[in-house]
Amino acid sequence: MSTSLPPWRLHIDTGGTFTDCIATGPDGRTRRIKVLSSSRLRGSIVEKLDGGWFRMQHNWPVEPDIFDGYSLYLLDNPAEPVQVEETRLGQNRIRLSRGIPLSGPAPFEITAGEEAPVLAARLATSTPLNASLPPVRMRLGSTKGTNALLERKGAEVALLITRGFGDLPYIGTQQRPHLFQLDIPEPPRLYRTVIEVAERLDARGEVIEPLTELEIKRIVKSVQQSGCRSVAIAL
Repeated sequence: MSTSLPPWRLHIDTGGTFTDCIATGPDGRTRRIKVLSSSRLRGSIVEKLDGGWFRMQHNWPVEPDIFDGYSLYLLDNPAEPVQVEETRLGQNRIRLSRGIPLSGPAPFEITAGEEAPVLAARLATSTPLNASLPPVRMRLGSTKGTNALLERKGAEVALLITRGFGDLPYIGTQQRPHLFQLDIPEPPRLYRTVIEVAERLDARGEVIEPLTELEIKRIVKSVQQSGCRSVAIAL
């Protein structure tokens, strides 16, 4: 008869600002974790102590001291990280690899350079950097792609489309949902450039004009010259 514990169940959503995690442990208890999607935890150093220790203020959603080896960045000097050597969260203390100037409360961020869902998983399971995560079943969702689309902050896109249809996405169906609108705004384009491709299929999927190797080489060169970092294909 097996005595192995069931895996952790993690449900994580990564947004543009925050990453939320609902974690159910092998004991059936549920925890909720919220971290920055930059995969950083914030705190503030308020007092210098002896032996490389500092007193800090924090609101980290974890009790065990699992942050050895993390990098600490002062928000007023983020270019020079300091390594976290030890924490004692119950005493609000943190020990750093070297001293830092302190003339008042110093806000900081710590990170291990891992993705935000991994940080959330470590916090939920109380797993330090030098240990592997326990068995987990993770479901991961993200609104980053939706946010990039809505805010037009994604990569520049080159659209590859059958020759003769380059303006089709712009023309659309020519529907006018506001029939009597006098000032009709130009529809936004999700791509930066269109590259028409010499190829064609009929309604049954039979080749009318084959896509040649020479045409593929031309397309590759055109994409490279466009400077676009992403390609959408609609043939």
